[in-house]
Amino acid sequence: MKFKAILAALMSVFTFSASGLEIGGKLPNLKGKNQDGKEVVLKAAEGNQWLLIFTYPKAMTGGCTKQVCSVRDSFENLQGQKVTVFGMSTDDVASQKKFVDAHKLPYDLISDPKGELAGALGVPVKLGKFAARQAYLFKDGKLVWKDEKGATSTQGEEVLKAIEAAK
Repeated sequence: MKFKAILAALMSVFTFSASGLEIGGKLPNLKGKNQDGKEVVLKAAEGNQWLLIFTYPKAMTGGCTKQVCSVRDSFENLQGQKVTVFGMSTDDVASQKKFVDAHKLPYDLISDPKGELAGALGVPVKLGKFAARQAYLFKDGKLVWKDEKGATSTQGEEVLKAIEAAK
């Protein structure tokens, strides 16, 4: 029994998570640097607009590549639905730039090296450096859908299904 208590204590030290956003919750004020080092404000556009923020653990890794490419492959359809898209991880700006260039991503990747933006959304950051794979869809600034397990190769399709269901 002591082993389980020690393990639980260690996990609490190495995992940071703010309380997660609930459906209907308001988009927190978020700012970060994109892959070009430019400050970006992640906010919902006015007038029946959608905002997708998805998080991934590490640029240039297998599951993360599948996730960003799934969103890339659905990007035209997402744009048709007036969705603004941001990917986010704790990687630095240079790593995000390399990831965007390598996979020809048509949307910004946000660098969150301290996990502050992830924490504002309630995304766990493990070992102080790996954001959990999750996705959040906002409409007019309110959370309408979230994927706390984070799809990889189907993330884009799942977001499009969520939009249809929310209409």
